[in-house]
Amino acid sequence: MKLSEITSNPQILDDLSKFPLIQTSIVNFTAMGVILDGLLNRLGDPDQVIDNGQGPYLHRWYLIRNSKREDGAGGNLYLHKFLRDDYDRALHDHPWQSVSIILSGEYDEVTESKTFRRKVGDIVFREAEQPHRICLIDGKPVYTLFATGPKVREWGFHCEGGWKHNVSFELDGGCE
Repeated sequence: MKLSEITSNPQILDDLSKFPLIQTSIVNFTAMGVILDGLLNRLGDPDQVIDNGQGPYLHRWYLIRNSKREDGAGGNLYLHKFLRDDYDRALHDHPWQSVSIILSGEYDEVTESKTFRRKVGDIVFREAEQPHRICLIDGKPVYTLFATGPKVREWGFHCEGGWKHNVSFELDGGCE
């Protein structure tokens, strides 16, 4: 069932009134577009603009940045705005475990074994070593809330010849 079907069905909304936390969550996701506009106006320009060689593909705002804590207990909370697809040359992984919550838009997440359609309200848990790639639907921007644990490893790309550190990948022009 789609979120729009839930929010427009009086019977479902009446049933949900017995579960206030769920009802609140649905209302919050429905209002997310308005919330995002207001949040971005307050946040201003992104803290980081990431380029994939074809121009900026990700705007990142730092909401909480603790990854460099000396006690190793750090983690981060970012607001991401995807403007275009990830590199199409190889799947990549991350230096930390992470959780993504899709706030607006939708994308396909390509993994080694399957492609998943990620939509508003989806919560995606990833291990640091899990290779994937984000592909926008019809090139439309996607907003996500992206939380990480502490850094546990270096990150890189999964090429046919094996894993390649992100710096080597960039210097060598990809998997070659």
